[in-house]
Amino acid sequence: MVSDRRNADFENAFFGDTADVIKKYEKGIKTHESSDFIMFEGKVAGMACDKMYYLNDSYKFYMGVYGFTAQYSNAASYISDYASLKQKVIKKYGECMEGDDDMQVVNHLAAYCSDNAQALQLGYVEFWSTWETDDAIIELWLNAPNFNPAVFLRFTSKTVAGSTADDL
Repeated sequence: MVSDRRNADFENAFFGDTADVIKKYEKGIKTHESSDFIMFEGKVAGMACDKMYYLNDSYKFYMGVYGFTAQYSNAASYISDYASLKQKVIKKYGECMEGDDDMQVVNHLAAYCSDNAQALQLGYVEFWSTWETDDAIIELWLNAPNFNPAVFLRFTSKTVAGSTADDL
């Protein structure tokens, strides 16, 4: 077990850590635990979020997800949060992968919306950025399933195998 957690893969956890190690170093409030994931409430980059640690079939940590929990009445605020988080990730990991164009139209009706916020709220567009390191794939996304915009930041190990079950 690594005691120096300054260069951890996700929060204070390294890919391959066990649930006991994660619980030892996580500072958030635990809200859920099962055999395949542990969830804590906390903050990242000054923003409230759920921190989800996914465990594979060998009970090893292989994927971490920040699910940001802010609730806004204006979808433009979610786009602003996404842009702010993207700049923080760029500062730490560099530019996004080549060909990553952020906003993606998922329904042709987006062309009839007054702006990107309305298109997001209706689920016609989503935002997505991806980074790759030696050890991980990092994905930031904003979408609005069931008309509820949400921002997520996911870190997936390239070295620790994932679960055989569907995670997200």
